[in-house]
Amino acid sequence: LGDNLYGGVDELVVLPGENVGEPDVVMIHNASVGLRVTRDQGATWETPTGLASVTSVRTLQTLADATHTIVVWAQTSYAGNAPALFASIDYGRTFVMRYQTAVAGNSDAWIPRSGPGATATVYSALRGRIYRSTNGGSNFTALALIDGTATDAVLTGSEAGSPTLYVALKLGSAWKIYRSDDGGVSASLVHTPTDFWGEMCASTLDASTVMYGGVEVFRSTNGGANF
Repeated sequence: LGDNLYGGVDELVVLPGENVGEPDVVMIHNASVGLRVTRDQGATWETPTGLASVTSVRTLQTLADATHTIVVWAQTSYAGNAPALFASIDYGRTFVMRYQTAVAGNSDAWIPRSGPGATATVYSALRGRIYRSTNGGSNFTALALIDGTATDAVLTGSEAGSPTLYVALKLGSAWKIYRSDDGGVSASLVHTPTDFWGEMCASTLDASTVMYGGVEVFRSTNGGANF
């Protein structure tokens, strides 16, 4: 599908066709071309509008709501690097900014992929703190402050918990992985990786199973205690 799309695929989301019998709508992101969407199985790729301030995409996911909302969490040119949440409710044609953070900093976001939280809940991590939105990203509530000196974050979660969140924070030149068993209200250090390249994912079925990527892939089945 991507033969005529330069740069491969970093992330993708797939929506059902807008009308019965139409192909799936596929949106991809890569560092070379940004965000692109196809409605004809890759014959043509469109560029969504409304993302002019985006400097880098950190998360591309969907909400399991009636409008198949596509969510982009991205770094922006505002205040030098302040993250923002953009949403599309027209199958990726246009995006509207729903939320802009007040401070700059590298960040990440995660949306539950199943269960009741999948329709409107968004978690984010910025400057060592976890945040939660329960209205599709229109506003966020501050939760646990893990370490305010963090300069980057990678966030994932398991819906098998309440949910169980895993957040990797960059502290100086090192990364540390923390786990929250109460949906971000508190978190504790579980692992210090020595080979971490900024990708992490947890199981939808087992809250204790989490993986991260470096030169190799590392898996934990005991909540990050060891990999």
